[in-house]
Amino acid sequence: MMSPGQLVRLAWPDVLERVRRSGYLLTLATTLWLGSLVYTNNIQLRMQHFRGEVNSAWLGTVMALTAASFVSLAGFYIVKNSIERDRQTGVGQILAATPISTRAYLLAKWLSNFAVLASIVLTLAVSALGLHVLQAEAIRLDLVALLSPLALLALPAMAVVAAFAVLFESVRPLSGGAGNAAYFFVWGASLVVPVIAKIPWLDWSGISFVERSLAAAVAAREPGTTLTMSFSAGPARDLSHLAPLHWTGIDWTMADVAMRVALVGVSVLVVLGAAVWFDRFDAQSTGGGANRTRAPQATARTSRRSAGRWLAHAVPLWSWLERVVSTRSRFGAMVFAELRLAFCGLSAWWMLVAAALWIVSLTTPMEVARYAHVAAWAWPLLMWSKMGMRETLYRTGPLVFSCPRSLQRQFTALWVSGALIAVVTGSGIAVRFALAGDQVSLGAWLSGALFIPSLALALGVWTGSARAFEAIYTAWWYLGPANRVVALDYSGAWAASAQGPSVPVYAALAVLLMAAAVVGRRKMIRQ
Repeated sequence: MMSPGQLVRLAWPDVLERVRRSGYLLTLATTLWLGSLVYTNNIQLRMQHFRGEVNSAWLGTVMALTAASFVSLAGFYIVKNSIERDRQTGVGQILAATPISTRAYLLAKWLSNFAVLASIVLTLAVSALGLHVLQAEAIRLDLVALLSPLALLALPAMAVVAAFAVLFESVRPLSGGAGNAAYFFVWGASLVVPVIAKIPWLDWSGISFVERSLAAAVAAREPGTTLTMSFSAGPARDLSHLAPLHWTGIDWTMADVAMRVALVGVSVLVVLGAAVWFDRFDAQSTGGGANRTRAPQATARTSRRSAGRWLAHAVPLWSWLERVVSTRSRFGAMVFAELRLAFCGLSAWWMLVAAALWIVSLTTPMEVARYAHVAAWAWPLLMWSKMGMRETLYRTGPLVFSCPRSLQRQFTALWVSGALIAVVTGSGIAVRFALAGDQVSLGAWLSGALFIPSLALALGVWTGSARAFEAIYTAWWYLGPANRVVALDYSGAWAASAQGPSVPVYAALAVLLMAAAVVGRRKMIRQ
């Protein structure tokens, strides 16, 4: 095992490489924006009809919970690319040939992830200092009360997130888009379950520690009162009607401090355990165990079974359409070429699940069909997420951008292919809407079918990565269509009960996002 100094020297170049990127500056700017939301009451912490008096402890705790609750989600997608970047640039293969052990390499990656996330916490600490000047100018600044929540709540949470990122990148099935989508649900469950079940040693976010301390303060003021804590983000609210609660912060015991510090040790153990699945940059690895290579024949068989080839050879209608359209229209040929790229690597089982969801949305009772449609528009997530970033991923930009009218033809064909995927996979419920004469739902469905590829293209072009779309779309899908929140429902599944104009809103978003994607692609072509 390497010494701590050697680990730092191994991790430090990775940290420098990240902080020199413009995306890191954008991350810090976003963090300062989160701090401003606390000042404007867009992020609120309350105990039902009580709110804490604005002091050092209150501001530090709100900032710490902001990091543990919100930054822990976005932070995962910020740092989950270090191993993949080494794989793509060839640095990983060079390191794999050195005496550096797998565990030492993964620990260095965890350390660099933690350093980047800790800098975000440091930025929130600066925001807390600024808020103290703006909101609590008449109250003495208590640095211990202000910074201790950030040190004991936020930093251990960031250590856990850094370990999650290394673990997901080490396990091959979780290293790609499927893992990016899965983390949203892992994050949500691991955030809520320990608090509900009252298991503080599993509560890596530290929310239960804050709730316990606030509950004690409320009980001291009104004995016998049992209230629940609410920590949320949303439109600014006037909190002046809430009763002020004098609270001087969490009364940390040695057991509490040890429990929080132990999370760092647990994170290290998770990273060491991830070495079991890490392939050490073996391109033919299966991801674990003694047998780490595939036979070339097996790889070829897997390639031949991709959904793109399966469609072309097993579905006569697809084959006939591709032949007819390609011979009559160059643009149509480009659309089919983009569809082949989208389906590349998917198995025939993917097609069978998509077909099953389509049949269910077409034939079952409407309440069931709506949920089937919601699932059908989540299923092609990994197809949409690669839109707009394949040229960056496979370094084919100079070749594609040098073609005549690549923006007008290839880029438009790419968007059309994404829209066709949405239209075909969601056509089952659209037929039901049309037969029922439900024009509102049909219009919402159509605007959603245009919105999805526009969102994917804009995020893919501007970020050069699939992670942004996979994270944002998964969260949007879960909070909107999956939970029947009509304001966030782009699918049209619940449009009949919507109170707001979802059709023009998502249609306008589709146009704006597509315009942003065009601007980004034009910038890439000119570079």
